[in-house]
Amino acid sequence: MITATRGPLYSRTDQRRALAVREQRLVGIVQRALIEIRGLLTSGDLRIAAAMNRAPHLQPKLLQVWHGYVEQLVQALLAPVRLTRAEPDPIGGPAARSAEELARQQLGRLIAELSPTQLAAVQVQIAKLLEFGPSPEVLGAIGQATGLTALQTRQVANAYAAALAQGMSPGRAMLTAQGIADQLLAQRAQTIARQEAVTYTNQLVLQRGRAVDAGTGVITKQWVSARDGRVDGGLLFGVCRQLDDNTRIPIDAPFTFAGFEYDAPPAHIGCRCILEIWRSEG
Repeated sequence: MITATRGPLYSRTDQRRALAVREQRLVGIVQRALIEIRGLLTSGDLRIAAAMNRAPHLQPKLLQVWHGYVEQLVQALLAPVRLTRAEPDPIGGPAARSAEELARQQLGRLIAELSPTQLAAVQVQIAKLLEFGPSPEVLGAIGQATGLTALQTRQVANAYAAALAQGMSPGRAMLTAQGIADQLLAQRAQTIARQEAVTYTNQLVLQRGRAVDAGTGVITKQWVSARDGRVDGGLLFGVCRQLDDNTRIPIDAPFTFAGFEYDAPPAHIGCRCILEIWRSEG
């Protein structure tokens, strides 16, 4: 058991600052991509898809949009890569290449995950057009949902239906639904940006901790939550509150909670936790 420590290799302040910079840079790029995706389906495309009860062949276009933003996304992740360190850890050469490779691998996984989510949302769009009828107003409302998740697409459709039920004209109901779609698109961009910023920041720290450890067992890691009222949505016994117990474990050991294992944060969508690594004296 490791009983003495020399201290963390990175300060919490620097890690949170790096995370915040990444999130801020990512969110604008992701939002631009989602807005571009919104324009992939015209009202005519949606009308034809509803008439055929079949989603358009959209995946190649989705992939093309996301791949078009890869370089910007990579640079957003790499921008604050120079963390203040308690000991030398040069970023040049192999370390810089490793950081970039990590970013590209992560973004590759992200793009692979986003396409099925988007295609499922288009299926919901088609179903709602069949339910409401492809009037110009319905097309105008549902069309703005392109780029959202399936759940968010249903929220847009529900907002349109609720506005009609309140006595709004179809045109006003369409504008109301479009406003909801705009809000949800901004939320989706923020969610994606935070998840990728937290994931990359912690995986980079984990990668460097493993490099310093080199199988010697001198590096341990600790889960540190944001330690405010918003952790785990305010739940007292949520995953992040439970994992943030000031325990340090070997760098390659998993954090465990309720049968799940994590090598580092995030533990859930919206997670703001950081991984702290320590050099220990056994």
